[in-house]
Amino acid sequence: SGIDQVREILGVFLYLYQQHPEFLKFIHEFDNYVVKEQIEEDKLADYEKSIIDLKEIMGKAFVTGCKDGSINKLTVFNHFYDTITHTLISLSQKLLLRGLILNSDRAVDGETQIRMVIDMAVQFIGTNKSAQ
Repeated sequence: SGIDQVREILGVFLYLYQQHPEFLKFIHEFDNYVVKEQIEEDKLADYEKSIIDLKEIMGKAFVTGCKDGSINKLTVFNHFYDTITHTLISLSQKLLLRGLILNSDRAVDGETQIRMVIDMAVQFIGTNKSAQ
């Protein structure tokens, strides 16, 4: 179903966190560089293309889910995509770069937190018909 495809696609963020933390760290450092040096947006076009761009793939899954009834048609795809990808990247970077600062940071491991955000996102866009 479309919603299962969305869940699988969002799993890429867990994979990056587990297997390629250096990629998430690089994005963080590069973003900081761009802001600090005030790099113009037009000079970032190639960079933007080279970063994982799941939007088209996710969009197809989203359309499939709307057609098969597993995704709520009222959900605005662009809002969902931007919000969930930013959330997962930011959470991953926080966990990787700032680690365990407070004792309470040890309460829930990073992988569990990422999985929980994915579950919440899937539940948010799902319908009663979707198998969650």
